[in-house]
Amino acid sequence: MTRLFRRGNRLHGVLDTPPRLVRFVRPGHELEVRTEAIVDWMYFRNGRMIGNHTGRVLLRYLPPAEAAKL
Repeated sequence: MTRLFRRGNRLHGVLDTPPRLVRFVRPGHELEVRTEAIVDWMYFRNGRMIGNHTGRVLLRYLPPAEAAKL
């Protein structure tokens, strides 16, 4: 998401990449999420993954080729 801002207990932004699992939103759609619904998050800075604490645990158990896809 880009153009993020917080209003009360909600995070707002614009989806900037196509979702992998859902079909009812597309890039460019504005989204709103309750902050208490966020349990993990991830972004990349200079090619390094920041966050994704849940996924990092799972990466250890995946074959290298599968882990590279994530």
